[in-house]
Amino acid sequence: MNRLATWLSRKTWFLTIHWMRRPWMRRLHMAPLRWMPASKHQGFLDSYRSQNRLARRIGLPLLKTTYLMLLAVFALQITYFVALKMFESGWLTPPQLEDRRITD
Repeated sequence: MNRLATWLSRKTWFLTIHWMRRPWMRRLHMAPLRWMPASKHQGFLDSYRSQNRLARRIGLPLLKTTYLMLLAVFALQITYFVALKMFESGWLTPPQLEDRRITD
């Protein structure tokens, strides 16, 4: 499951980085500079750079963790579904409770 999550996260991360580096996407990222006063431009650029550094540092591990959780939940749901179907078809039967009398 770990290998599948790693493979999925790497493919997703590659596509995310690929689309974020397109010129039209960079123009969209810098669009708020047009409406800001000139005094706030440097603060915006510093904030933009720090957000990108944070995303590069924790993005791939966070994506891998998310895929691992998704796959774990999917595996649990499949296990529950199979156990329920086995119970309904009679393959699994709960043990019969015996009549116990409490004597003091």
